[in-house]
Amino acid sequence: MGNKKLKICETPFVTSECWTYYKMIVLQTEPVFIEWLTNHMDLFLNDCGSATFGDHAEPYTLSYFNEILDITENRIDDVTEKEIVDYVISQINEEYYVKLDLDFNKLFGIEAEEKNIHEAIIYGYDQEKRIVYIPLLNGEKFQEEEVPFEMFASAYGSMWEQFMTPQIGREWKYVRRHYVLGLTLLRVNKDYFNPNAQFDLIQKLDYERKGFVYEKKSFDGEEIQRYHTGLACLHHLAEYIDGFNQNNFEKIPDDCILGYKKSYLKIYEHQSMLRSCLSWFIEKTKIYSDDMEALCAEYDVCLKSIYNIILLTIKYYMTHEDTIAARIVENTKEVCEKEKDILKRLHKTALEAYLSTLEV
Repeated sequence: MGNKKLKICETPFVTSECWTYYKMIVLQTEPVFIEWLTNHMDLFLNDCGSATFGDHAEPYTLSYFNEILDITENRIDDVTEKEIVDYVISQINEEYYVKLDLDFNKLFGIEAEEKNIHEAIIYGYDQEKRIVYIPLLNGEKFQEEEVPFEMFASAYGSMWEQFMTPQIGREWKYVRRHYVLGLTLLRVNKDYFNPNAQFDLIQKLDYERKGFVYEKKSFDGEEIQRYHTGLACLHHLAEYIDGFNQNNFEKIPDDCILGYKKSYLKIYEHQSMLRSCLSWFIEKTKIYSDDMEALCAEYDVCLKSIYNIILLTIKYYMTHEDTIAARIVENTKEVCEKEKDILKRLHKTALEAYLSTLEV
């Protein structure tokens, strides 16, 4: 009887997207993650105020993480329900996290005609307790769950049945590859190295400060998408919500309010990652560190303001008071202007610090 539990980050930057959360709890266990982060994990906001981690109005697929993650695939049809527990144990013993689809109705003991297929990640097991460790969403927070071998195997077997059904078609299997490659094995590439990480972060600060609005369209003009990046996300979100104010705040549907709350959360997560990169930069250069720390303290106040706006969206959802919605718009515009100034000064100071380290 054995047991093994791989490391996970219990406070990952991203919890708003489950598919990103599963990668972050693995990535943030290793220090090389920060160097990778200096030129990764952008955020975009569409015209309707919905935010997503991705590029060019497309969410990041699993392939985006190829440099920093060692990703291996095993075919689902090679591992049956009876074999899945032993398979997971063997892979965890090789230091691989196992990412796979499961029927969450079976996982939660829900009797239902329809299957609820969703991805999950396994990072440990205990043969004496006969359990695997899976982080599962409880309310709005992920928490570690001890799932019995039998329930886990049943959830996998139910998914396996659907996967092997000819009527499902290859299209569904294709779509799932955005998130999982059959049985997906993950571990951090500890040899990852970004020789230009400081330069990349300086570029990122400038890009974030300027903010951009892009229009993406097919060459024949049939498909057009408009999206916002950097500080343009905050600016557009305020303008979009304020548009309801010109008519009547009561017209904002509840599902839209919850969507805006999630967008503010993603902006908060995105900027928290940038803040972590700044701490890394200060430690790396050790030049103008006092000036950089002072600017970072100002940036921290802005992060706190965005967190408070998230709380305001919850309050508005519960009360639908016009004055609260007006405060959301006003506070968003205010923090956007403050961040623009702080990021400009951060970029200038970081650039001066970095230039002083270059060869003449």
